[in-house]
Amino acid sequence: MIVECKKYFRSLTSNMFCAGPPEGGKDSCQGDSGGPAVKGNVQLGVVSFGVGCARKNNPGIYAKVSAAAKWIKSTAGLQIRISQNLTCVSNIAMYVLPIFLLLLLNARTFEYSLSQCTYHT
Repeated sequence: MIVECKKYFRSLTSNMFCAGPPEGGKDSCQGDSGGPAVKGNVQLGVVSFGVGCARKNNPGIYAKVSAAAKWIKSTAGLQIRISQNLTCVSNIAMYVLPIFLLLLLNARTFEYSLSQCTYHT
């Protein structure tokens, strides 16, 4: 998915990913910045930017939660274990919730695997 995104966003870095179907119709929008991008109970990213909302061939850009895991751990006092394979991101489901809501309500230890999109507390 990141390779596909680079044709739309040349400045995409390894700390970012894009999500959204090529045909458009699903995306975050203005006012969603800072909100989480989740699949099931797993927060994969934080809404960053995009071009318009849900446009064809214009996926949304997200900051990877895994890239900020050390900061999250030190700030929230959580134990976090992460697998960083991004194979499931293309089917991401996005919801706008407070950024650490899932982390803070469930447990002091949070573990997820991006390769399998699994979540454990």
